[in-house]
Amino acid sequence: MDPDYVSDDSMSNSFELDGSDLSDAPSEETVILLTPPSSPEPGESDGYQVEAPASRRSTHSADRPAPVSGTTSVYFGGYSYARYHFTDEASHYRCSAYRRTKCKAKLYVSSMGAVETGNHMSNCVPDFRRAPVGPPPAILDRTDQMLLTTDAICVRDVTLTPLEVWCMVRDQFDGDDNDIVRGATKKQVLGRLYRTRAKLFGRDIFGRLERKPLCDVKSSPGLKFFQFHVTYYEDEVRHRLIGWLIGWAYPQLMDWMKQRKIFVDATYRCVPAPFYQLAIVMIYDSISELYLPVWYILTTGKTAQMYKRQFHNIYVALKQKLVPAHFVCDFEFAMIIAALGQFPEVTIVGCLFHFKQALCRKMLELKITDLEIDLAMREGCIDRPIIIRRMDITLRGIRHVRTMIKRDCRTRGVHYSKANWKKILEVFQGDLDPPI
Repeated sequence: MDPDYVSDDSMSNSFELDGSDLSDAPSEETVILLTPPSSPEPGESDGYQVEAPASRRSTHSADRPAPVSGTTSVYFGGYSYARYHFTDEASHYRCSAYRRTKCKAKLYVSSMGAVETGNHMSNCVPDFRRAPVGPPPAILDRTDQMLLTTDAICVRDVTLTPLEVWCMVRDQFDGDDNDIVRGATKKQVLGRLYRTRAKLFGRDIFGRLERKPLCDVKSSPGLKFFQFHVTYYEDEVRHRLIGWLIGWAYPQLMDWMKQRKIFVDATYRCVPAPFYQLAIVMIYDSISELYLPVWYILTTGKTAQMYKRQFHNIYVALKQKLVPAHFVCDFEFAMIIAALGQFPEVTIVGCLFHFKQALCRKMLELKITDLEIDLAMREGCIDRPIIIRRMDITLRGIRHVRTMIKRDCRTRGVHYSKANWKKILEVFQGDLDPPI
């Protein structure tokens, strides 16, 4: 074997610095050139050594790979190249996507200029471009500029995702077709992005909302959407309460919250960890006949104390001018107690949908058959007592509902669960309190 031959094993240190996009390619595809060729070799093929003439070989150890610091990726003609071998005289690069696409394109850079060999595959980059033929390209190091630009972009627009920031920085420093750009890698840019945002805004994603510019409405620095962030202990359980105003685009919504009727609903499936539910406070616009959400409050629980703090913070944010006459909510005992505690003179109005939903859950708990439930839940049956006077519910409402369910069960041949229906209909004799 030629004594100047450099094996793949001896280049393991160089491959550790390879900036290619995948790492599953076999090492046999490595081409090693001890000096840069003056022109592309027509018979070049991965897996074979291409040597320089004996008269041009160096007799000292400079031909062997040596560890160097800094980036190993360059950009030329719209493509990214990763260094796989270098000497004191030249650096050898190949397409960064070669492991994924089996691309044979290579770039040899020395003090005499640069030589590009091979053709890129169609899927090396989304936009296929070729470098024009012309003078030797200039080599530009823009690593520091890319990192400084990353700092500026990630702070200027905090709504950008890390991938969007990387694309903006990469496109800005792509360079002309005649330039070889040595810059920061994707890993370096994303790392700089995370460190910069963590230093300025903190590592807690919810704690960042308390600082500018994240607490400001976009394009309206003087308008704050963030309203409160409360952390407290209930016995030994730590709770968090985060609320913000969604009506920032329509400041009059804050004044509309002072009207006499408000609506509260909660959902559980669309909350981020570690929160438990999202409470939505709405008002009804009689002109558009729409419910307008004004407040969103993330909570880690659904206890009475949690709801009390929630309504109290809304009351304080509205400068203590919220005095509703009607409070519409579902049949949740903790929420009703908290609403009466914050607004003693308010009238609690139960939501019909949640009322029937609670009745259905109670029927299933008592093992009432599905056929009986279907008969009771149809319009004009179990919900009939809510449209008559309270004094007539016991004598007329309950009796009418019981008679209707018995008659329909007899007509359909369904067994009537007398004891269970007695427990259900007793709900109407009270104030619709929710053990349901």
